[in-house]
Amino acid sequence: MNALNGNLIDHLLFPPNIDTPTIFSMELSSLLVNASGLSEAEDAAKVERTTSVCASFPTPPLSETPSKDQDAAYIRQEEVKERSIRRAELVKSVEAIIKSVVDALVSGEDVYIELARRNAKNSVFEAETGTFQRAANGSMKRIKMVDAKDDESIWRFTTLIHTLDAVHTVLLTNTITTKRDIYYTAPALYRSQRTVDTQIDDIACTLSVNRSDLNVVAAAKGLVCGNVVILRDDGGRVECGETEGVLVLDAGQVRGVDVGEEVKWVLVIEKEATFRGLATSGFWKDNVDGGPGILITAKGYPDLSTRALLHLLHTTSPTLPLLALVDHDPHGFDILLTYTCGSTSLAHQNILLSVPSLRLLGVRSGDIPSENLLQMTSKDRRMCVGILGRKGVRKEVREEVRRMLWMGRKGEIQGVESGNEGLGRWIGRRIRERDWV
Repeated sequence: MNALNGNLIDHLLFPPNIDTPTIFSMELSSLLVNASGLSEAEDAAKVERTTSVCASFPTPPLSETPSKDQDAAYIRQEEVKERSIRRAELVKSVEAIIKSVVDALVSGEDVYIELARRNAKNSVFEAETGTFQRAANGSMKRIKMVDAKDDESIWRFTTLIHTLDAVHTVLLTNTITTKRDIYYTAPALYRSQRTVDTQIDDIACTLSVNRSDLNVVAAAKGLVCGNVVILRDDGGRVECGETEGVLVLDAGQVRGVDVGEEVKWVLVIEKEATFRGLATSGFWKDNVDGGPGILITAKGYPDLSTRALLHLLHTTSPTLPLLALVDHDPHGFDILLTYTCGSTSLAHQNILLSVPSLRLLGVRSGDIPSENLLQMTSKDRRMCVGILGRKGVRKEVREEVRRMLWMGRKGEIQGVESGNEGLGRWIGRRIRERDWV
């Protein structure tokens, strides 16, 4: 692919009759030149280098009884090979998108980039897996460079090119970046972090990969505490027995988990304050009623990494009860359903994130004294109606939402904490009695 002259791109992108801020013109010009600057020879050489790297990994010597260390080393080598090949394919896919833009500019055709639509209309609920998946015939949207019906089309197109260039760079150099770092490369251009977040997920969905496959991670958010070890992708180990909790690693950095044999349960907690109270009290290891367990929180609505960790815990220890402690309000149930069924906006990743076996420990109707209940708002009622209209909501959860809607009252976890029994003893008793729905 031959690099285009920046002045030519300026002329094609921004005719004299279009009043566009200089920053967008300069930004898009330089990015297109940089992203389209690989010649065919360079591209072939790059693929050859990747192939050579993959081929250079040593094959462990054959042995009648290979050790566990040898097995683990061999598995890691195979994983590195697969990632190198996948990364090379993604580099070519991103370059193909940029090439289509340059070709359209040269030929005078309409310039646009097609991205997958991520919404409920392009998702289907699969009863077999209990999760929302992207529909096989999911539709696409066109991000046009110039759209008479969209005053901000040039800005939208320019930011997308910038994001594609950032993804291309980290894939080509095999480095890791964060969505926040991408935003700060051009904060004036992006305007808000949400622009980057949306575009990264759009690109991942379009290429049918997880966000971590793009070498883009999110800032750590979730916390985990308990007798579990997170096995890092680089061979390192993260002990999670700290009473204040350990930050959940990005899913792309996690190879597996090692769950302690004495662990009896996993509790996902909506609120950070509740998590910290239980963690610092040693509830997860000293719970005399339900036995020791693992505490997890995403501090509200779950991020991808926390969802991925919970999914990994389930696949590693499928008989381990996974329980949720959320507010008895529409947002609490929405958080529960995000863990169990996944979100329609990330349907392309739900198969590796969702945990349909997660059960509701609380808060349920009747758990909170009436004097601690709050009046529902009209927005709360609309959310309840929306939840009842979803697919994949289990009968027991649907009944809890119906009861809340009928009573017109909601409650928070703190309402249970203020009871005579105390939250820790209340949770322990429910776990011991297997009192969840």
